[in-house]
Amino acid sequence: MAREQRRSARQNRTRSRFGLPWMDFLLSSLFISMMASVGLARSLEHSPTEPSSAEGLSVALQATMQHHPAVKGKQAELKAQSGLLDSAKAGRYPNLSGQAQTLESGENTGSLRVRQPLWAFGRIDASIDQAQAQSAAEQSLLLQVQRDLIEQAAVAYTRIQSLIAKLAIAELNVQEHQRLLQRIETRQRGQLASVADVRLASSRMIRAQGDHQRLQGERDAALTELRRLTQVEVPVDSPLSASPLSLPTEVEIQRLATARHADLLVKRAQLEVAKWTVTNVQLADAPTLFFQVDQELLDTPGGVDRTHAGLVFEARTDGFGFATRGRANSAQARYQAAMFDRDSTHNDLRRRLETLLLNRSLQQRLQASQREAVIAVEETLASFVRQYDSGRKSWVEVLNTQREVTEVRQQLVQINNEWHTTTLRIAALIG
Repeated sequence: MAREQRRSARQNRTRSRFGLPWMDFLLSSLFISMMASVGLARSLEHSPTEPSSAEGLSVALQATMQHHPAVKGKQAELKAQSGLLDSAKAGRYPNLSGQAQTLESGENTGSLRVRQPLWAFGRIDASIDQAQAQSAAEQSLLLQVQRDLIEQAAVAYTRIQSLIAKLAIAELNVQEHQRLLQRIETRQRGQLASVADVRLASSRMIRAQGDHQRLQGERDAALTELRRLTQVEVPVDSPLSASPLSLPTEVEIQRLATARHADLLVKRAQLEVAKWTVTNVQLADAPTLFFQVDQELLDTPGGVDRTHAGLVFEARTDGFGFATRGRANSAQARYQAAMFDRDSTHNDLRRRLETLLLNRSLQQRLQASQREAVIAVEETLASFVRQYDSGRKSWVEVLNTQREVTEVRQQLVQINNEWHTTTLRIAALIG
């Protein structure tokens, strides 16, 4: 009983030292702030790996593929190239020509000619192969545009998710500054704090509100950028999940990037077009064997139409072959340039992929250390508040630590955003 009386007397002396029983209020407010901070740290800790719906990202990517004008333009170009392929295939079919004229003597003459190519020494087949290669190149260009737009839309969606998380942190920062301001105002009314401390807390809260408004503007700009890609409104409230961001091993990533990357597919298709261009130029002076039928019409001697049929061997050359040789050398040089361009693209891809993999590994390590930093600074803030109440820390140190808490939280969100962005870029590279 005597021990309980002594303990009660110590508690009363502690309360009388502060003038009013505000210690309970301060401790309860501090406990609420600490619980909110720890809860946010844990949510940030699990944000990059916690499974959630990826419906919003899928809808954004599908809308980009369906509505973006660049995709529709490339689809129209692919359709045009398909028409050129049909035209090249029509070179195997017969040619029909006719003419009619009236002479000074009053006679009307005319003729009708049908020519069926029998053997063009590979020139017709080479033209068809070149048209097919050009059609494949257009398909690769369409895929390149689609992959580029998919990457842009995914990065824009990830940025929006990052800004939403930063807005939540900024809103919590405003709330914590409001609690600190209320606390210092209460102490100032009890003559335990100065007016300068109240003004400092007020200015920090105004700055926190300004940061919140700035992030709102950045979020609205990011939404506009995503709408520019999708052309329609899409939901953005679904966070990214870990399942669509999982990647194979680095060896498999290298293999898939070499086989599927859109830029490499375009360069290979353009190299194939250049190869068939060389073949077509070399076969430009090749002769052609026709089966030809001529039919004389209108006024003919004796009033009887006459028909001639037979084989026709036709050949021509420009400049005794020197013109064709010059065009062939030019086409061969363009083929060599396309080959070097493909090799250069492959080297750039390999270097970019290595950089992305290194950055992703670094960001993954930074995530773990930054989570620990968030928890450490939050615990430091709680300790500084307690030490301020006991007179061992200044109010400036408490507010500076509050600012540092917000900064490390924002940095963790930024690292998570960079990790998501890098992962999506790698996924786009490997198709």
